[in-house]
Amino acid sequence: TTGNYTLNSTTSDNDIGANTAATTFSPKGLNLAFSVLRTMKGRSSGEYIGVNPDTLIIGPRMEVFVKQLIFSGAFMRVAGATDAAEEIGTGTDNPFQGMVRKLIVSPRMASPAYCWALLEAKRAVFCQNVWDLQLLNTSGAVTSEAYLNLDTVKWRADLMYGFGMVDEHFAYYSSSTTEPIVD
Repeated sequence: TTGNYTLNSTTSDNDIGANTAATTFSPKGLNLAFSVLRTMKGRSSGEYIGVNPDTLIIGPRMEVFVKQLIFSGAFMRVAGATDAAEEIGTGTDNPFQGMVRKLIVSPRMASPAYCWALLEAKRAVFCQNVWDLQLLNTSGAVTSEAYLNLDTVKWRADLMYGFGMVDEHFAYYSSSTTEPIVD
């Protein structure tokens, strides 16, 4: 949720703006997210910390749009009826190609429908085992069930894990409800 993202240019955390918004996924939106993260500063020093975002997490409804923008080798130039200036300039090479090394499509990123997160891998969020696989040892007392089943071992197959924010300087979250624009 947006509650994990509280950094902003008004609090001298970066040069651009907040690290969360309802940013529509588009060339402009992706450029904004990269700019916010790349200008992040350390809280105590005020110096740039060198964030290099390389991972994009999206919901299933965004997969085709995202792949079209970040994996295409070139932009297709589309002439409009008014010959208006294009959004990303006049070149045809795709500057976003190769900027995102890992694309994660997860149904857990489906609410809101078009939300997405750009982050630097292994720096912003962390998944940890809270309760790993356990072997249970029971005594051989006459009153225990294990005494009657001497050749069995009981084990618990539960696995609990937690996934949480470690450092919000390395992540940008969009809570967009608007369909992506790839122009």
